[in-house]
Amino acid sequence: MRSLEELALREGVSGSRVAQLLNLLHLAPEIIEVVDVPVERVPPGVSEARLRSLARIQGHDEQVWAFRRLMRAD
Repeated sequence: MRSLEELALREGVSGSRVAQLLNLLHLAPEIIEVVDVPVERVPPGVSEARLRSLARIQGHDEQVWAFRRLMRAD
């Protein structure tokens, strides 16, 4: 695979969508552990959009803190 666009074409999605999903890899391992479960076990209030927002937080501790705050809010 040479680019996100090639991967996107192969999977039938846009390059932007591939980039969005790859950005989720920037989530702290503790967060991934909680959300990488069958859909029926994903905690209430957790959405892909919220996770993408968390993935933009640079610091590990800040990211985990924001996730815990999200979990308490719902």
